[in-house]
Amino acid sequence: MAELFDILVYDFTKADPIVDIPGLPTWTPVVSQSSTGLPDGVYELGFSVNGSFPDINDSVYLRYRVDGGDWYEISKEPSDITDTVGIYYAFPFIVTGGSVSIEVEVSKDAGGAQLNVDFGDAWVERKK
Repeated sequence: MAELFDILVYDFTKADPIVDIPGLPTWTPVVSQSSTGLPDGVYELGFSVNGSFPDINDSVYLRYRVDGGDWYEISKEPSDITDTVGIYYAFPFIVTGGSVSIEVEVSKDAGGAQLNVDFGDAWVERKK
């Protein structure tokens, strides 16, 4: 019988701050997490990105993908000139084959104000 600590998994990566992210069509990698040697099971994959974008007329864009697949995009419009941009997203994912990776990239409207990413996190957590 496997010990509890032999089957628990919580892998994570913390990203360094990034100053002045360029606008579209350029995408800037912010954080990624690759985990290998995982037991088959249900996992939570997630990410959190927080930054500053002093602009009320333009948007910030975030995209992510799992295992090098299709990109999924999220957009965020700051509500005022002092607004911070925070995006948190987590979802269940079935792992078979022992590995999984998640990549997160950020951009903004071309010509928008300076976008800084203060922190980014990505994680893989076994749930079942």
